[in-house]
Amino acid sequence: MDWTREYFITNKSDCNLILENLDVLKEIPLLNNTPVHKLKDGQLVRFKGMIQDMHNPEYYLQMYEVKNTQTKTYQLKCGMYTDSAKCLKAF
Repeated sequence: MDWTREYFITNKSDCNLILENLDVLKEIPLLNNTPVHKLKDGQLVRFKGMIQDMHNPEYYLQMYEVKNTQTKTYQLKCGMYTDSAKCLKAF
């Protein structure tokens, strides 16, 4: 399954229906048991962990805008399901 974060966000309803199938879920690598060198950047993975109620809110950028300083154009990026904001590559 070669889903990226962008593919999931764009096709969320369809993806959620597919993920209801337990056999499909088993095909997604488990982050806890898979060596890092076998994972691709941005690859869909499963994670087993504990949920903890936090006293302070955690913030993330749902959407953010990146400016290309050479062309003066802007690109809208999605910040969901990622640890850091991705900017345009410098030329």
